Amino acid sequence: MTARLAKGQFDMNDLRGQLAQMRRMGGLGALAGMMPGMKKAQGALAQAGGDKVLIHMDAMIGSMTVKERSKPELINAKRKIRIAKGSGTTVQEATERAEERAEKLKAQEEAAAAAAAAPAEEAPAEETTEA
Repeated sequence: MTARLAKGQFDMNDLRGQLAQMRRMGGLGALAGMMPGMKKAQGALAQAGGDKVLIHMDAMIGSMTVKERSKPELINAKRKIRIAKGSGTTVQEATERAEERAEKLKAQEEAAAAAAAAPAEEAPAEETTEA
């Protein structure tokens, strides 16, 4: 999956797999509790209903066609309406999730480009000693 992410081929099917994995690990609250210094965030996530976001995103992805999952840029206004109706969410929520995904993808692509552009550190040449 990291190879797909580095190539910019991370699609909605991959995101759905990640969401399922996060739910199996106990949801956002449990994941926040595993990170040092995130105990306060764990409580805030519980109050905000953090796991509901995962469930809604999974429902939205499930309401998409196979083409829409592989190419989210195909999603237009009519498709957003259908996705929202199919997932039991509002069109506004569907739009927000699509924008969030686009922002995350852009940030991931920038990070991958920065990592590729960074000069590779060369290992020091080993000295050979002949006896």
